[in-house]
Amino acid sequence: MARHLDEVTPRFVRTNLQHDLQGMAGEIQGNIEENFRYLQEEMLNEIQQAREDRLRSQQKLQEAERLLERVARLEENERLSSRVSTEKKDQVICNRD
Repeated sequence: MARHLDEVTPRFVRTNLQHDLQGMAGEIQGNIEENFRYLQEEMLNEIQQAREDRLRSQQKLQEAERLLERVARLEENERLSSRVSTEKKDQVICNRD
């Protein structure tokens, strides 16, 4: 054991420490890259979901606008029909007997 202690020099400690730190740095770098890819994928999924939600909202808005236009046309037709009915009742009908 004493013989092994003689081999432990400051240079030996520095070399082994650097080697261990390089291994840890590689693991940390790998973890960072993996986390970055995961976050990037999540963000892209969220962006895609937001785009799809916006498209659905635009489609619903267009449907609602078309429905409002249709209701407005129906109301106008009803108003005109009512007016024609009233005008027909107000006409004097000649009786030619």
